[in-house]
Amino acid sequence: MTESAHGRFTHRPLAYYNLLHCWLANSFKLTPYGTHSHMAFFNLFKPKWQHSDPRVRLKAVTEALDIDTPTLAQIATSDDDATVRQAAANRINDWHLLVELSSAAGDPAISRELTARIDTLQLNELLTATDIPAKQNALAIITKEALLAQIVEEETEAEIRLAATDRLTDQELLAAVTRKNCGKAPALLAVEKITDESLLRQVAANATSRSARARAQQKIDEIEEERNRPTPEALREMEITDLTTKASNLCVSSNIMLALGECRSLQKRLLEIADKGDQRVDDMEQYCTLLQTKQQEEEARSEAERNAKRLQEQHLSRLKEIPPEINALSKGVTGEEESRFSQLLHEWSTLVDSLEVSPAVDFLKCFTEACETFSRSRTLVAHESAEEAHLLQALAAIPSFLDADDLEHALDSLSEAQRAFYGWQPQIVDRQKVTERLNLLRDQHQAAVAQREEARSKVQQENLSKKQALLREMDALLSTEEIKQAEQRIKEIKDGWRKIVDLPMDAEDLQPRYASACRLFAEKLAVARKEETWQRWQNKNLKELLVGQAEALDELTDLHQAFKQIKELQEKWKAIGPAPAKEENPLWRRFQQATERNFARCRIHFQELDEEAERNLQEKIHLRDLAVECQESTDWQKNTDHIKDLQAKWKAAGRAPREKEQEIFQSFRAACDHFFERRKAHYAALDQERQANFALKEELCVQAEALADQPDLTHKLKFQELQATWKSIGQASRSQEEAVWQRFRAAANRYYEWLDSLRPENLARKEALCTAIEELTAAITPTTDLAQTAKKVVAMQRQWREIGPVPQEQQDHIWERFKGLCDTFFALKKKDDDEIDRQRPENQAKKEAFLARIKELSVAAISRESVKEIIAIQEAWHLLGPGHKEKERSLQSGFKTLCDSFFKERREALQEIDNIHQENLKRKETLCLRLEILAGISPQPTGPSQTKKGGLTLAEQLKVAFETNFVLSADDARDKRKRAKEEIESVKMEWQQIGNVPREHEHGIRKRYSAALDGALKVT
Repeated sequence: MTESAHGRFTHRPLAYYNLLHCWLANSFKLTPYGTHSHMAFFNLFKPKWQHSDPRVRLKAVTEALDIDTPTLAQIATSDDDATVRQAAANRINDWHLLVELSSAAGDPAISRELTARIDTLQLNELLTATDIPAKQNALAIITKEALLAQIVEEETEAEIRLAATDRLTDQELLAAVTRKNCGKAPALLAVEKITDESLLRQVAANATSRSARARAQQKIDEIEEERNRPTPEALREMEITDLTTKASNLCVSSNIMLALGECRSLQKRLLEIADKGDQRVDDMEQYCTLLQTKQQEEEARSEAERNAKRLQEQHLSRLKEIPPEINALSKGVTGEEESRFSQLLHEWSTLVDSLEVSPAVDFLKCFTEACETFSRSRTLVAHESAEEAHLLQALAAIPSFLDADDLEHALDSLSEAQRAFYGWQPQIVDRQKVTERLNLLRDQHQAAVAQREEARSKVQQENLSKKQALLREMDALLSTEEIKQAEQRIKEIKDGWRKIVDLPMDAEDLQPRYASACRLFAEKLAVARKEETWQRWQNKNLKELLVGQAEALDELTDLHQAFKQIKELQEKWKAIGPAPAKEENPLWRRFQQATERNFARCRIHFQELDEEAERNLQEKIHLRDLAVECQESTDWQKNTDHIKDLQAKWKAAGRAPREKEQEIFQSFRAACDHFFERRKAHYAALDQERQANFALKEELCVQAEALADQPDLTHKLKFQELQATWKSIGQASRSQEEAVWQRFRAAANRYYEWLDSLRPENLARKEALCTAIEELTAAITPTTDLAQTAKKVVAMQRQWREIGPVPQEQQDHIWERFKGLCDTFFALKKKDDDEIDRQRPENQAKKEAFLARIKELSVAAISRESVKEIIAIQEAWHLLGPGHKEKERSLQSGFKTLCDSFFKERREALQEIDNIHQENLKRKETLCLRLEILAGISPQPTGPSQTKKGGLTLAEQLKVAFETNFVLSADDARDKRKRAKEEIESVKMEWQQIGNVPREHEHGIRKRYSAALDGALKVT
């Protein structure tokens, strides 16, 4: 066993046990379990757990004390009999090893057996653990739901019971949980997860928790309510009947326009839901047709009266608009003003002829002045337009100069045109066109100038960059050792430098740097040539020495030594550079002749060397083949040593024929390189994976430290998630794993210590909740709204769940106290609910009677008494309790719809009455205005009517003035008085026939009428 970074001892990996078994099998020639070997002698010593009979193997696995863990692991994953495998797995107590065995198992049945053993071990660990994190870790591994249900029943920690319940999915097990004494929260969670109605009924009858029974019954009620809802067809039939009834009632409404709109809405809805060919669709169309006919009759009566008035008002209003239009034409320069002026003259004549009364003198004077102004403006426009054309013509030549890049002529023409433009000040013609053209040409000229400067600047900058690049290249050539090779490039740079002439004005003077670089290069070139001459003379001396040594070999009798020295002398000759040209060839001939003479003496030795080289070649071919065999191997350690050994043997082997050795060496080296590259990639991948794991664990540390730095009760689940994530991540490197684990563990410990420190405070908060519920319960009276109180209690229960754990010794006591108070209150609440249910039939009957009465009032004419009665019904309705559960919602909806419809009709009726009063006000103001004109006094304001709707418009006042003046247009004074008296009598008679006006205007209009009537009577 090895110690992990978590401070616990874990078993070695499965590969270790596989290797151990292979070693044992090779040492004792063991055979696979359940098979026969031809080596009968060794079978005499085969262990019983390898016997061919599964019963013998089962007994050996169950009773033998000398079977070690690796052997048990092998039996649990390899034996043919499931009972033997299970027995072997039951004797393995290391769940980490079981997890590895389960992952490696290829047979699903074996994997399930190992998983069952893992679940059993984790169940025991969970039930015996003392700290919650350890319990949570064990719970996260268990997969069998029966064990989860056992945990819910036997575990003492409420948090663990709740987490185990959350993982249950089996409906029968969830129902069984509610029958155990496992606490309220797990029972409620189990009820929430149950969907089977039969199981819910069992829970409602047999659950140990009252809250669970209540919630189960609530879910049953919801299911039954959903099942008993009216069918869509029944709802549709009820809605169709309601629509046709409302349409029938609308036919007797006094407000025809409103009734028609409502009827059309009802018809649209009916067409959406009714079947094709339904007789009620035709009935609805008849109702709408009847209402439309009534509306058309009313509109026809009022339309004839309005047309005559409207036509005269329009003509008079249009006459007012014509002089301003002519004045506006005087300022126009579009060329269509003459035609429009003629149209307005013809329109004026036509309108004047159509008026019953001649227009006022002021109208005629305004029209005449407008015509004269128009005539004068046309002459001025013609003169100013000619000047504008002349300016535009002068500007037309400038674009040709710009296109030809003749910027100087373009600037002269532009300046001349600009001076002419400043001297032109038109009164009517807008200068905007010439201004825009002048600005456009000015911008184009400036852009052309800028473009020319930019192009020249770009060329100059490029030339500067080229010279700078040449200088940089010369500097680089000065630093090279191969000065003679750089000589030709220096010549090319000098030619290029002379061709570049145009540079920016503010550019740096590069000529001194260039001259300095040329001088330095010439000096270096001279020095290099001198050094080359001296080096050739030195090489001559060295080669003369080698020639003497080669000729001295003629006296050497050791041919092997002679051959070796010849090779060395040849290598030295190659390393020496050239000598002076005149001396080079004679020296070479002497050296070649001496070496050839001695090579001739060594032929026998060469033959022996060739034979040795051939043997070396065969050995290296063998080494190459061995390297190729293991280049794809994944046994990294073994083959690393093997290949290094091959490389050492290769170096120890002598030379082979050069033309063949190179080819073999390339393949040998390629095989070695391929293996080591694969090995490097393998370990790099492992390192990368460990680094990635380390980065992930560091991130978990950061998250854990952040949670611990700002602790909160909700962080508990987050810590559990972090711990589960930590387990799913592989190992980091050995140098990093322990440190990062200690960091993570320190953050977790810090958080759980904070959580423990809150237990006294949590106890105080829960005691405060108990006290609050006691006060609520003590304050209950017969008039208390228990539904609102229940909401408060439920809110307190929610707060209770949000509060963290309390000290262990106080946990049961405070919970029993809180639970008892809640149970007491909800028992009282249930009693009150039962009383409400008992009153539901009576409330239902009363509400249905109220609905019937509202329908009757909606059909009848709207009156103050009906409004008061409906308001009283609304107050009584709100005082009633609920009716039948399945009908309460439809009752509320129908009641609201009927009340809203009634008050909507009432508002519309009041609005219609208000419109009639406003019309009466206008008529009375007209009568007052007629009297005021007869009396020769200014119209008097009547109050709010001057600023609100209902007052006479200016056109209406002008029309009344025209009509009244026409009455008094007689030449004879007596005739004028007679007509005035007749007009006064007509006004008085018409005043008597007009109905009421809005109440806020009544006093003012009556006062105005009396004053106007007195003034008119005095005049007559």
